[in-house]
Amino acid sequence: MRARLQLDPEHGRLPERPKGADCKSAVTDFGGSNPSPATTWKARPRPGFLHPSPTLANVSDTITIRAATDADWPGVWAVLEPVFRAGETYTYPRDIREESARASWLGGEHTRVLVAVDAGPGDIVGTAKYLPNHPGAGAHVANASFAVAARAAGRGVGRALGQAVIDAARADGYRAIQFNAVVDTNVAAVRLWESLGFATLATVPEAFAHPTLGPVGLRIMHRFL
Repeated sequence: MRARLQLDPEHGRLPERPKGADCKSAVTDFGGSNPSPATTWKARPRPGFLHPSPTLANVSDTITIRAATDADWPGVWAVLEPVFRAGETYTYPRDIREESARASWLGGEHTRVLVAVDAGPGDIVGTAKYLPNHPGAGAHVANASFAVAARAAGRGVGRALGQAVIDAARADGYRAIQFNAVVDTNVAAVRLWESLGFATLATVPEAFAHPTLGPVGLRIMHRFL
């Protein structure tokens, strides 16, 4: 079955951003209570996770995408660790420690994190994050990162996470998304992003030390929202 992105019919979409709200302030913590729509858009001290929210998308009958919670980190790390250790698609050190990975993936007070969950066993099979690509005058453009568990390959999880980030970033007031380092040899990712409307602005030659292929290019990819 081909995956199809669907917003949860009960809740429709993400909360609307109040007029005049800054896109950088669209982060909340998990304090344990559901905030009012006004406080949903108020920055909170603890970064990394969205406030508990309804399901953002249904990938299939068994996989859904939702905002991450504090309790999700072990599952998120289980997805990230083999990707980072392989060293074929990210510039993170291959021997990165879990605490450093957590700080990097969740770091920054304006980072928002999503997870794709297999409803059967309740396992996390993918994760994404987005945040301002630059502070200040560059904060209206988002940057985003994605990872999918090998066991979920071919189930449409990456595409659904990509579309969910596009929709959520647009709702938050971002005007574009920019990827700063798409490895040129990651053909599947390049094709996916192109199919979702991203264009390659430039390829930095030999900027990525691939563990088996040697120096390869890094693409800068971009799309307007």
